[in-house]
Amino acid sequence: MIKAFSQAADNNKQHIAEVLKLYITEHDNILEIGSGTGQHAAFFATYFPSVFWHTSDLQCNHASINEWLSGSQHENALRPIELDISIKSQWPTAHYDMVFSANTAHIMAWEHVRLMLEMAASVLPRQGWLILYGPFNVNNRFTSHSNAQFNHYLKSQNTQMGLRNIEAIEENALQHGLSLMRIHDMPAHNKILALQQISA
Repeated sequence: MIKAFSQAADNNKQHIAEVLKLYITEHDNILEIGSGTGQHAAFFATYFPSVFWHTSDLQCNHASINEWLSGSQHENALRPIELDISIKSQWPTAHYDMVFSANTAHIMAWEHVRLMLEMAASVLPRQGWLILYGPFNVNNRFTSHSNAQFNHYLKSQNTQMGLRNIEAIEENALQHGLSLMRIHDMPAHNKILALQQISA
């Protein structure tokens, strides 16, 4: 089994947790889209012992996620389900109190970001939260030189990838009943977007 490690995930986990606690309530069921290495899930399950953290990702990442969850020794971190954002039929039909995703919007095609917003809205109850973490543009502008360089790198790897504009996410989310309630500035020129389901 391969236990992958992301330095970025290790660096930002505490900062993200400090924001998440503003939105999480006891016994929440939280779906994480794109659990990646599994580090966030293992940490947040420990940090929030009363919630149930549901992991998901492509099958190729499940081994690492399972290794991190096994090491966390917390039964509230659930084993990953297979979820390819681009395949609508793979989305769970269960409902969750919150959907969380970190550093995913910029590594998928824009049409898949839109699908993520649509499907996240479909599994949230009224007043449920969608929390997105990562680098975002504001008014079509990069918020730092490093973000501009990162976007250039992403585009060199795949032209479908790239930093997303907050305004575009807000507009598309609202079509599915998700309203952008707050933007949190985070370290390393990242942000957290807190969107709430207002129409379910």
